[in-house]
Amino acid sequence: MLESIYNYFIMDGYGIFIWVAFGLSFVILAGLFVQSIRLFRSSEKALEDLQIQVRQDEK
Repeated sequence: MLESIYNYFIMDGYGIFIWVAFGLSFVILAGLFVQSIRLFRSSEKALEDLQIQVRQDEK
Protein backbone atom coordinates (compact mmCIF):
# COMPACT_ATOMS: atom_id res chain seq x y z
CA MET A 1 0.00 0.00 0.00
CA LEU A 2 2.69 2.53 1.03
CA GLU A 3 4.88 1.39 -1.82
CA SER A 4 2.17 2.07 -4.40
CA ILE A 5 1.68 5.58 -2.97
CA TYR A 6 5.45 6.12 -3.05
CA ASN A 7 5.58 4.93 -6.67
CA TYR A 8 2.76 7.31 -7.56
CA PHE A 9 4.69 10.31 -6.22
CA ILE A 10 8.00 9.19 -7.74
CA MET A 11 6.41 8.58 -11.19
CA ASP A 12 9.22 6.43 -12.56
CA GLY A 13 11.89 8.98 -11.65
CA TYR A 14 10.12 11.93 -13.26
CA GLY A 15 8.20 12.88 -10.13
CA ILE A 16 10.49 15.71 -9.09
CA PHE A 17 10.05 17.45 -12.45
CA ILE A 18 6.31 16.87 -12.53
CA TRP A 19 5.67 18.06 -8.97
CA VAL A 20 7.91 21.12 -9.36
CA ALA A 21 6.09 22.04 -12.57
CA PHE A 22 2.74 21.48 -10.88
CA GLY A 23 3.74 23.61 -7.89
CA LEU A 24 5.15 26.39 -10.05
CA SER A 25 1.99 26.42 -12.17
CA PHE A 26 -0.13 26.65 -9.04
CA VAL A 27 1.93 29.56 -7.67
CA ILE A 28 1.72 31.44 -10.98
CA LEU A 29 -2.03 30.89 -11.28
CA ALA A 30 -2.57 31.98 -7.67
CA GLY A 31 -0.52 35.13 -8.33
CA LEU A 32 -2.56 35.91 -11.43
CA PHE A 33 -5.76 35.40 -9.45
CA VAL A 34 -4.63 37.81 -6.71
CA GLN A 35 -3.50 40.36 -9.30
CA SER A 36 -6.87 40.12 -11.08
CA ILE A 37 -8.78 40.67 -7.84
CA ARG A 38 -6.64 43.72 -6.99
CA LEU A 39 -7.09 45.19 -10.47
CA PHE A 40 -10.84 44.57 -10.30
CA ARG A 41 -11.14 46.35 -6.95
CA SER A 42 -9.03 49.26 -8.18
CA SER A 43 -11.12 49.58 -11.35
CA GLU A 44 -14.31 49.38 -9.34
CA LYS A 45 -13.09 52.23 -7.09
CA ALA A 46 -12.07 54.35 -10.10
CA LEU A 47 -15.50 53.81 -11.68
CA GLU A 48 -17.22 54.79 -8.45
CA ASP A 49 -15.12 57.97 -8.24
CA LEU A 50 -15.98 58.87 -11.84
CA GLN A 51 -19.68 58.30 -11.23
CA ILE A 52 -19.55 60.62 -8.21
CA GLN A 53 -17.72 63.23 -10.27
CA VAL A 54 -20.32 63.03 -13.07
CA ARG A 55 -23.18 63.42 -10.59
CA GLN A 56 -21.50 66.50 -9.10
CA ASP A 57 -20.90 68.02 -12.55
CA GLU A 58 -24.58 67.55 -13.45
CA LYS A 59 -25.68 69.75 -10.55
